[in-house]
Amino acid sequence: MVEQYRAMHPQFNVTQDLQIDANPKDLASVFTTSQSKWFIVQDMIAIAHIDGHYDKTEKDRIHSAARVFGLDPDRLAKLESLNAEFTDTSKRIVAFLDSAK
Repeated sequence: MVEQYRAMHPQFNVTQDLQIDANPKDLASVFTTSQSKWFIVQDMIAIAHIDGHYDKTEKDRIHSAARVFGLDPDRLAKLESLNAEFTDTSKRIVAFLDSAK
């Protein structure tokens, strides 16, 4: 997990390795800047949207991580909204392209 994150976001200079099931407290000890914590939360939201749904269990886990990270709940709501818009737009694009068959 961290190797992939290092490749995607080298600016955060992540030096520790984590297990895939790392809890938010472990993540907070590795990702220490506000920006890196927001990127982690963004990645969590994006992964949660992969199946086209963002359910309560996913949302609760992400909100829990954001609280541990000390992130602003209003900003989190905006990030969730942007991701929902992106997911909806992606679905419409796929439907549009599929209609060209």
